[in-house]
Amino acid sequence: MFFAILSLIGTFVLYEFNYYLEFIDFTSLSVKTDDNLEKQKVKIETGYFTVNRKSDAELFDGKNKTEIFFNGQKTGLLKTGYGENDFLITYDNKYYYQFRHFIFNRHDKYSYNYTLLKKADTIYIEADIQGDNRMTFTKPMHLISDANKVRCNVAIDGKKIIYNMTELTEH
Repeated sequence: MFFAILSLIGTFVLYEFNYYLEFIDFTSLSVKTDDNLEKQKVKIETGYFTVNRKSDAELFDGKNKTEIFFNGQKTGLLKTGYGENDFLITYDNKYYYQFRHFIFNRHDKYSYNYTLLKKADTIYIEADIQGDNRMTFTKPMHLISDANKVRCNVAIDGKKIIYNMTELTEH
């Protein structure tokens, strides 16, 4: 009985200290595909992708330092932190979608749930991010071969666009 109580107290103390020291990251990830797509062809990377890029082709030029945490299956722990958390999701090395999730408290934990769907000839990413800074969206993915015509998920046309609270303009 003594050891059970001691274990319970130890678990509680570890949990409370973990909030500040982050021994264990409780951020979780779920990736699903509909019947028309294969989960093994999904890749998810984190890193920093500047919004001041000329086009989305810069996402694939090899100059961005990224960490792959899903490549058909989990390949590592998803770590998020205070501020900008950028995600690049690709499917079959042909389609992509890049977005930024802002976190305003580094101690908050999130559950990232992604589903890839195919409707007609378009592949969509459905994101449901649970946590204090919740985010949900369903957006069409872009062809990587057309990335030089797109910037921050919007066709390049010289007009001002808004990307996650940041106004972008042509330079």
